[in-house]
Amino acid sequence: MPSDQKRTVSIVVPARDEAGNLELAVRAALDAAGSFAQAVELFIIDDGSRDSTGALADRMAAGDRRIRVIHHPASMGLGFSLREGFGLALHEFLLWYPGNNGPDERSLQPMLERMGEADVILSYIANPGYRTISRRFVSDLYTKMLNLLFGLNFKYYNGPAVYRTKAVRAVLASHTFRGGGTAFLAELLIRLASAGCSSLEISARQHRRPHGRSKAFTIKNTADMIRTVARLFFDVRFRHA
Repeated sequence: MPSDQKRTVSIVVPARDEAGNLELAVRAALDAAGSFAQAVELFIIDDGSRDSTGALADRMAAGDRRIRVIHHPASMGLGFSLREGFGLALHEFLLWYPGNNGPDERSLQPMLERMGEADVILSYIANPGYRTISRRFVSDLYTKMLNLLFGLNFKYYNGPAVYRTKAVRAVLASHTFRGGGTAFLAELLIRLASAGCSSLEISARQHRRPHGRSKAFTIKNTADMIRTVARLFFDVRFRHA
């Protein structure tokens, strides 16, 4: 991208108990965004971590003025964390990137190269075989269910994405997002699509997280997903929200 066309990017990195992964994730996001943006800011949302994630985030912020840290005294969920970060963002585009450092950092480059070509640049998993069979089954079922319910054809709803900030702000201002969990990503994408926002999907490789375990499949998160999808279906299909 020519220097006179460089964008400005706000990065939101949610993290809960990711002391072993967070620094690599933050550096990957900053390095990638720095190649394509003339101004970058990064928000680490420490979502009630019980390990040293919060202290690590504070140390990184002390050494890099582009980084700000928001601490939650208790876990509020991925969706709440992202909404908070999106609300603080000052730049033209938003990138959300997980603190677990699961995505291959090289997958950020093609997403950032194409920012501005659509309101949303989505990523989907290019190498699903790295996951267990049960995890692939649940993920595929979730994606197919959402596509069927809402008449869409996305390959994946939960991957890192680049959004046009004004599009996200408009949707967040127009609707009440109650869910705090991972289903926020699907609700946001469906709301953006319903508002006529454009999107592109780009394949991205993932790898097994170096430390810790996934927090996506918990009873609390599953219950939040069911409530969110049911409410969203009623709103979109019957209220034409």
